[in-house]
Amino acid sequence: MLVNGERETGVTLHRMVERADAGPIVAQRAVPIAPDDTALTLHAKVREAARALLAQCLPPLARGELAEHPQDETQASYFGRRTPADGELDWNRPAVALANLVRAVTQPYPGAFAWHGDRKLVVWSATALDVTHGKPPGTVISAQPLRIACGTGALELIAGQQGDAGLYLAGAQLAREMG
Repeated sequence: MLVNGERETGVTLHRMVERADAGPIVAQRAVPIAPDDTALTLHAKVREAARALLAQCLPPLARGELAEHPQDETQASYFGRRTPADGELDWNRPAVALANLVRAVTQPYPGAFAWHGDRKLVVWSATALDVTHGKPPGTVISAQPLRIACGTGALELIAGQQGDAGLYLAGAQLAREMG
């Protein structure tokens, strides 16, 4: 949801059937996605929504008092499992899409990354900037703050590290370390 820039997600209580996520719906609860949510903060919101939904629904469900409603299969969507390789930043994409990717795969996940020559740059926090720069995607626009040209706009790197074992650094420090 974060990678796609969605503004809402939710939890669904449904009857288990042989096919995954296909049974009739018993109850649902929407969960808003804030612009600053990360995978970790969103997971906490979804977990709390699931807890509240179960607390509300389990007693009437046990008494057989909850109605089931068939799912509308035309509204269903499925996404495959992501891999660490899916976290690579493609500077040709819009800055907003890259900022969404960063917040979706930030800690405790492997992080978004890019290559500077043969050195890996892991990005833990970034902000999309709606700017016109006239630079090729991937060009460093400024080192302090660290801003990189994207296909549309620019990405300001707030925090990251060089390689998988480097120190966690602010953007300007990271620019100096990576040259």
